[in-house]
Amino acid sequence: MAVTVAWNALVERLAQELWGSRAIIPVASLNATSSATSLVVDQGPASGNYDLTYSSASVNHYDGVGVYMTPANTTITAPEGEYAGKVTRGGFTGSSATLALSPGFSADPNISPTTAPKIVFFFGLTPFDFLDAANNIIRTLYLPRWLPVTLVTDGDMEASGVGDWTAVAAGGTGAKTTAAANTLLQRALPVTGTSAGDGRRSTAFNVFEGETLNINVAMRVDTGTATVGLYDSDAAAAISGTTYTTDEEGFHLVEFQYTVGANVERIAVQILQSGATALSAFIGYIAVTSQRRRTYDLPSTINDVNDIEEIQYLREGSQFENDSSMLWENVLVPWPQYGSIRDFYGANPQRIELAMPTEGTLFYKFRDNGTVFTGINAVTTETTVVPEEILVEGCLADLKKQLRDQLRNPRRQRELDAQMEEHRRNYRQLLGAIDLGRPRVQMEPPRRVMVP
Repeated sequence: MAVTVAWNALVERLAQELWGSRAIIPVASLNATSSATSLVVDQGPASGNYDLTYSSASVNHYDGVGVYMTPANTTITAPEGEYAGKVTRGGFTGSSATLALSPGFSADPNISPTTAPKIVFFFGLTPFDFLDAANNIIRTLYLPRWLPVTLVTDGDMEASGVGDWTAVAAGGTGAKTTAAANTLLQRALPVTGTSAGDGRRSTAFNVFEGETLNINVAMRVDTGTATVGLYDSDAAAAISGTTYTTDEEGFHLVEFQYTVGANVERIAVQILQSGATALSAFIGYIAVTSQRRRTYDLPSTINDVNDIEEIQYLREGSQFENDSSMLWENVLVPWPQYGSIRDFYGANPQRIELAMPTEGTLFYKFRDNGTVFTGINAVTTETTVVPEEILVEGCLADLKKQLRDQLRNPRRQRELDAQMEEHRRNYRQLLGAIDLGRPRVQMEPPRRVMVP
């Protein structure tokens, strides 16, 4: 499964790294007696906190320290994810580990056995500085990805929703899944049914009479039997001779070809239940290409043709159940026969030119920067796939620069300069360790040119 870093875990990790050596703890859990303007920190080893109860502690020990409450769970409620402002002057009561806040949270902390938010203390920074530092890394770090070339809208399953997939009869329910067992790329489309003919159908795409289409559907079937076929959207009828059944539980390919018939102008791909046994299937991708077309629009995930490192080809596998079910047994190999079109004044400014194989699937191998965190009140399900150590080292370099710029003490500035450079060095070394530190080299593939 994909390794991800959640926003709340990142905030707590950065605070520990920045201020873990201070006499004031950077992260703490709360007692249920806390209120919106008065926080009581849990005490003792069971809470995971240092013991703050010290009657002789200065009331000014936490003066001006910022307080942020991290999101505790996916059902986020106020004041989780809020920045409460700062501890008031003389606002620390050591004997009870209580902190007075101004202006305070919008509501009392929601503390229960199932909801245990933590507070993070900020010294000279805010959660918004953490957010900017993390997003600056995510925006500028391009990670390797691959997607199939396809004429089917959302055939690569990149969209988070299912708006491009029509429920057929009583079937097709369910949101996209990211469960590793059911997914080949980032997401997979579940297809369910209770009666024969239930399922899901793609958005229709334009075709030309006489062109030959390569249809490649990567899928697995948990229960029941699935029928993969084509649908004439204008005639509102299945296209005869293009239906293939499968019941294999592991991911495999259903592959076939179709030469567009007379008066067929728009078709869709549909996956339906075959027989009476309830269907539960997962679609990894649907790649439809034409043996006669040479120009394809880029998927919205790819920002620029220069982000494409190469086109890769997955050859057709061997048959294992019938003449359309293929093993996913071959490796992706470079496909050098491609070029690009860039017209920034065009309504569709970037396209790719491809010489299509007569079988198999083509994939874009490209680099993609991740989705940024949307805000400091993000729920714990909001994550980034940027490796945690890379993200932490990059953020620490940025944050220590901000702290350094606030100082007037030359000795302390030099200390932070040295730490900042160490984090930058660690960041570069970590990038190099997974082959992300080198510049992306863009090369036009070689091609033959006819000389008049």
